[in-house]
Amino acid sequence: MLCGQGQTKQKWQTPHANTLKINVDGAWKPGTTEGGVGVVVIDSTGKFVASCAVTLVNVFSALQVEALVARTGTVLAMERDFQNVVFESDAFQIHFKVTP
Repeated sequence: MLCGQGQTKQKWQTPHANTLKINVDGAWKPGTTEGGVGVVVIDSTGKFVASCAVTLVNVFSALQVEALVARTGTVLAMERDFQNVVFESDAFQIHFKVTP
């Protein structure tokens, strides 16, 4: 399959009013135990709210890194006491829901 063939492109959108969008992504370098995660929080006007990035060691798969980035985004939201959040990720294997 060619890159992008069969995939739907979606344009990034701001969240609904009074909602924060937490975008999370991770990367793993195959053949190593190194990876990283990044989190960006945007409000409903598109304004930057918060972010964090973490270098990971002792990780063994892309799936593990994607799970850790979901956790990192959740911890950031809890530490900042964010309410009304939606998460966005390109990791199809990781699906999670956070409830108060």
